[in-house]
Amino acid sequence: MEKLLTEYDRIACEMEQIHSELDELHNNESVKRYLELRKMSKRLLQEQIECVKKISHNNYYECNHILVYSRIHYDSDKGRNYKSCGCIKCGLDSSVMSFGKEQLTLGEQIMYDYLVDNMDDFVGKNTNILCDISLAKKIYSKIVQSHPNIDDLTAIKYFENALNNIRCNDVSDERRENRAKRLSLSPKFNKWDGLDICN
Repeated sequence: MEKLLTEYDRIACEMEQIHSELDELHNNESVKRYLELRKMSKRLLQEQIECVKKISHNNYYECNHILVYSRIHYDSDKGRNYKSCGCIKCGLDSSVMSFGKEQLTLGEQIMYDYLVDNMDDFVGKNTNILCDISLAKKIYSKIVQSHPNIDDLTAIKYFENALNNIRCNDVSDERRENRAKRLSLSPKFNKWDGLDICN
């Protein structure tokens, strides 16, 4: 028991010393300014996130979507496939609705929130192609980079041709890595074939 009382006294003494130092720091102008700046920084970060959310929602709303199937999930309980669509122009992807919101990145959470309110309006020109959305977006952006004034129907034809060339021409792993780098994908990107993204 004596050991425990000694330990308690030691802890109480240390706590008293820490509280004394905290009181001193609390009155220090530099520390006050630091805490004030931290508070302002948190507030501004929240405002910035709200701005990004509004900008993204506006981009999704104004986009004339070109859609691919970004994910096909087979539900064995119901015995049917569920298809998610993604837009190759703005990146809006309904596959985010297949996951819990807490598992998503900030960008995916913004998509999720938008789709909760606008899922019925998420329509566009459907290519009926099964393709990883990041690959589809990169191909589309390369097409638009080369042909800035291209119309959607022509862009879809170019997209289909480019994707067909990628999928039909068997290349070495090194060439695949180089292709991924050229498209600004991860060098280890491996979802070239639509079958790779079926769950």
